[in-house]
Amino acid sequence: MTQNKKIDPWFLNECERMESEIGRGWKRQLAEKVGVGESNVQVWLRSGRVPAAVRRAIELGYEVEELKKELIAEKRLTGS
Repeated sequence: MTQNKKIDPWFLNECERMESEIGRGWKRQLAEKVGVGESNVQVWLRSGRVPAAVRRAIELGYEVEELKKELIAEKRLTGS
C-alpha cells in the first residue's frame, strides 16, 4: 500500500480495512466517500497523514451506518 513508516495508525488501519473489504478500487471509493479526487488519497498515503476533517467525515459515516442498522432493527421489532 505505502512505504511510509510514519503513517498514522488509524489511517493505516482504515486503508487496510477498506482494501480487504473492497479490494481493487478502494482508493477511488474512499475519495468518493469524502468528496475529493483520488489523487488526494494518494497524497495522504505518501505523507502518512489524513486531514482531521476527513478522518471525522469517515468516522461520522460509520456512525450513520450504525444508526441506520439500529433503526432497521427497531422497525423490524416494532413492526412500524
